[in-house]
Amino acid sequence: MLYVGLTGGIGSGKTLAGKILSAFGAPVFNADDETKKCYNSDDALRAKLTALLGDGIYHNGRLQRSAMAAAIFTDAQLLAQVNALVHPVVMERFRQFAGTQQAPYIVMEAAILFESGIGRQMHKTITVEAPEAIRIQRAMARDSTDEATVCRRMQHQWTDEQRAAAADFIVVNDGRQALLPQLQAIDQQLRITN
Repeated sequence: MLYVGLTGGIGSGKTLAGKILSAFGAPVFNADDETKKCYNSDDALRAKLTALLGDGIYHNGRLQRSAMAAAIFTDAQLLAQVNALVHPVVMERFRQFAGTQQAPYIVMEAAILFESGIGRQMHKTITVEAPEAIRIQRAMARDSTDEATVCRRMQHQWTDEQRAAAADFIVVNDGRQALLPQLQAIDQQLRITN
């Protein structure tokens, strides 16, 4: 079974691409959603995050995500430390998920697939690209946030050029090129590869 990493910058449309691949029959593991679950359900991770970020990072057993974001997105070293704690837990959950699947390939959708190093554990990778202005508008609308907040988050992600250089497949989601035929072609290649 192939492990396929799916990534793209904020607002690129990687989740939509994952839904399309899922419709083709590929099981999709959303690493970002799983990370949010792990923050509150994994006792060992919770203890490590509390030790790193302080007792106030959890309130009534729930991670205060806005407080964590405020801390880590202004401190690159702290962000790296948090990622070093979280990514092994998420990768283990992915392996557990993979062990329950019967498909030619499975997809891990992850915003920071390459930045985290998880991309190296995938057999193939796909990146979804879109012009920065479109990505900013999509993220602002989706998250009900302002441009400055989106741009700060973008600064912690690789550029489209960096992702394209590392990826096996590139999908363009600029509103002009249809996603479906691009993803159908990739799906067919992945099924042949397996």
